[in-house]
Amino acid sequence: MPGEELERLVCEHGEDFSVSPLLVEHPNFPPQAFLRLAESDEPSIRHLALKNDDLPATLVSVLAVDPAPHVRRAAAEHRNLPVSCLPALLTDDDLQVVEAAGAAPAFPTPWMHQLLDAHPSRPDRSGSSSSGPRGGGVVRPV
Repeated sequence: MPGEELERLVCEHGEDFSVSPLLVEHPNFPPQAFLRLAESDEPSIRHLALKNDDLPATLVSVLAVDPAPHVRRAAAEHRNLPVSCLPALLTDDDLQVVEAAGAAPAFPTPWMHQLLDAHPSRPDRSGSSSSGPRGGGVVRPV
């Protein structure tokens, strides 16, 4: 099937996630079509743009502040998510977005250490449990 036809079908009808592979995963699906999907008025179509592992970080960052939580969640899971997007995603109103941001490939190791160090059940240097979070429990970019 020609790439233009695949793109037209996706734009007009979306994807049927019960069918594999997805149309956007078809080898003839044009890579430049993902850029157009990211600008769709439909959240379900914008979400599909994030199926492209090579989507530019600039577009991933735009989709990371999308009004639709499932789009923000997919952006948090994307390998090209800029680190600068993580603080907003980690404090999102949607718990699934927060969870995805916490597991994001872009999550810096030093931030993870800060979170672990701030956890109230982490033993202190004397071997006993600390009574509360150290460092205020807030992740600060390093």
